[in-house]
Amino acid sequence: MKEVLSDIDIVDLIKSDEKKKVDKAFYNLYSRNYQPIRKFVNSNSGTDSYAEEVFQETLIIFFIKVQKGRYFLDGSIGGYLFSIARNLWLKELKKRRLSIFTSLDDKQDYFEEDDILASHKKLKKVLKLLGDSCKRILEDFYFLKTSMAELTKKYGLGSEAAMKNKKYRCLKGLIELVNKHKLERSDFSENE
Repeated sequence: MKEVLSDIDIVDLIKSDEKKKVDKAFYNLYSRNYQPIRKFVNSNSGTDSYAEEVFQETLIIFFIKVQKGRYFLDGSIGGYLFSIARNLWLKELKKRRLSIFTSLDDKQDYFEEDDILASHKKLKKVLKLLGDSCKRILEDFYFLKTSMAELTKKYGLGSEAAMKNKKYRCLKGLIELVNKHKLERSDFSENE
């Protein structure tokens, strides 16, 4: 069994810029962090090959941040890598959704007016169940494109990491409510 390195050791090996040391660091990162990321991608409409791509891109981002001195050991490397991978995969999913909608000539043709009104009622009910605080945070971030720094200040949280965690919990709550109330993609149509 290979030696399990501490987070500090991994950062030091990557900073050394010696191929054998960097390889040792990446082997440790892979053996400890690939499976949770693979599981996340697979459970969110992905495959093993997508998980591999996301993980490789995550390691590249991490490597560059360490090399440029922009990574600070303020939490576990595993959590940091998972956060990067999650963001990369969610961006990919968002791109996929946008390409589906832009490929449709006219979305209105796919929905009857009564269906749209019923969908909006369901969506409003779910947002009401989510709670005002989470609803405002998600609206600010996704619709008003408010930066994480501005949200941190606006909601009086101590750090951007705390704000990201709050936003993530709100989004997770919304997803659970959407699943519980059996909403579908058509319920999120932009047509009024």
